[in-house]
Amino acid sequence: MDTRKEGLPRNPHFAVQVALLFSACGDVFLIWPEAFPYGVAAFTKAQLLYIWAFGLRPLQLGLLLPIVLASLPFYCLLLLHLSSDMVLLLTAYTLALATMLWRGLARGGSARWGAQLFTISDTVLACNAFIQPLPHARLVVMATYYAAQFLISLSAFQSPRLKTN
Repeated sequence: MDTRKEGLPRNPHFAVQVALLFSACGDVFLIWPEAFPYGVAAFTKAQLLYIWAFGLRPLQLGLLLPIVLASLPFYCLLLLHLSSDMVLLLTAYTLALATMLWRGLARGGSARWGAQLFTISDTVLACNAFIQPLPHARLVVMATYYAAQFLISLSAFQSPRLKTN
């Protein structure tokens, strides 16, 4: 089979492995404040790979409205606290994260829970870093982040759940 005619083959195992590698790079970059943009870029690539791993079926367009209604107010609040050099970078990341959440919810199983926990982790991280320090933020961020990565990794070994509704 010539995969060039059909585009890239979808291999969720490989996509998740590479996403975990980009996430690890993102973790390293976030150690140094001056490397923050590189960390966000690495995590954006990880989110895009998770989207690829989750696939586009079932499409579940109905999930988009609740995601937008939950994400948009927080993003608007976040924008008020960002420096101008961070706006484009974090806008791109926010779109990638919201899309990953949509695809994880649509896929179901551990992808659903992993996507939700990743979103919670990043929401707490952004709030703590840019809006207002939160008590125990580091603990909440790390616990939800590593649980999310674990659950998303598990999803690569699960068949997508067929939804009838």
